[in-house]
Amino acid sequence: MKEYLTGLIICSVAACMVCFISPSESLKGHQKFIAGLCIICVMVKPTVKLIDFIREFDITLYVPEQSQNEYEEKWEDYLEHYGEGAVKDYVSSELKNKFGVTAQKISVTYGDSDTPVIERIYIELPPGAVFKDTTKIEVYFENAFGCEVITAIG
Repeated sequence: MKEYLTGLIICSVAACMVCFISPSESLKGHQKFIAGLCIICVMVKPTVKLIDFIREFDITLYVPEQSQNEYEEKWEDYLEHYGEGAVKDYVSSELKNKFGVTAQKISVTYGDSDTPVIERIYIELPPGAVFKDTTKIEVYFENAFGCEVITAIG
């Protein structure tokens, strides 16, 4: 600490002397700027030493025993099951509200990609829905989900 304060005082005094002795008024602004930079460099020196001290430590992070692939698979399974439930709920509520019919069975098929993407929705309507226009239902849900929708009357 003593060396640090001594260096800071010497740098400050030298900067003041250079600025005070300078005969040219036009260069005073530049001299003050350079003197300020020199003082800042001396002041930052302990921070650099602290950073070097921290770098010397061997910091190792905890690595879980399960591989990343296992976590990704679990995450995809979770998303797929949660997403399937949400899609089924949405389809059943929209069938009831928009088309006045309830579904007997709804199944959601996902594609083989890194993220669960809906590939196909299968909707089985009850036998009483024979007179419902299934093409309107298919088009409605194809526009909503951007996937193939198959309707059947069971």
